[in-house]
Amino acid sequence: MDIKAYLSRIGIHGMLEPNLENLRLLQSRHLLSVPFENLDIHMYNKLSADPEELFEKIVLQRRGGVCYELNYLYMLLLKEMGYKTSFYGGRTSDNGTFFDHSFPMVEIEDKKYLTDVGFGDNFLYPLEFKPDVQQPDPKGLFTIEYEGGGYYTLYKELEGKRFREYTFTLNKRKISDFNERKLFYTTDLQSHFFKNLIVSIERENGRISLKQSKILLTEGNERRWVKVENFHHYVNLLFEYFGIVLTPQQRKKLKNSKFWNKRHNRRKTHALLMASSIQQNFVNKLGTFLGG
Repeated sequence: MDIKAYLSRIGIHGMLEPNLENLRLLQSRHLLSVPFENLDIHMYNKLSADPEELFEKIVLQRRGGVCYELNYLYMLLLKEMGYKTSFYGGRTSDNGTFFDHSFPMVEIEDKKYLTDVGFGDNFLYPLEFKPDVQQPDPKGLFTIEYEGGGYYTLYKELEGKRFREYTFTLNKRKISDFNERKLFYTTDLQSHFFKNLIVSIERENGRISLKQSKILLTEGNERRWVKVENFHHYVNLLFEYFGIVLTPQQRKKLKNSKFWNKRHNRRKTHALLMASSIQQNFVNKLGTFLGG
């Protein structure tokens, strides 16, 4: 991995020592520079777990991704930089699984820190894995509560409201452990990611979230909605607020999605995504067989 290129992508120039101060810098700069987005799902593209493909997409093409992409590549960066890392899975809802979300944890001087660049509106700086202790962050007050039975839940408190972010265990995971859940998110008609087009990024004092029909600009306590007029307007918003430039082929694929093509068939999209996922699954199994 080209560490310097990755760091440059998130606005850091020069190498960093693997310590807590720099981990805080890495996470915050990542969140402020790389958007959470699911554009590939609606362009019938697979969610790759190949490090070179992820680097090409997120660093060189200056795109974003979902947690399985963002947090996995981020963990590989941390490992390359000398951090001691482990990978975990979390459940985001009662009817979900412990593979809904993926995130790394880092050990520094015998203390563990939960670090996450792929969950959306969450904590800006790493949280110490210190159960039942409230930790302040610019994005709210966060607590990792021990639920018993080996289960931990991350809670966020903001403006008098309490939110459950995700529940997790300390069972270490591999990126391949998330394949089945990735298939659900990318192909199932009931999947939130399948039904919605999402691009979102942190700002120093707010957040910008673009959906298929509108963009929400949040700064402090002020919220402003802007309507997306058409596909051309949407593409311009991608560049203006997220720095995303789609290739002509990508624009064509996205324009043909259900959000702008009235004649689009949802079942056709489902079939295309399924075919892409099945093909990738076959390639993965073949590679394992040949390598084994």
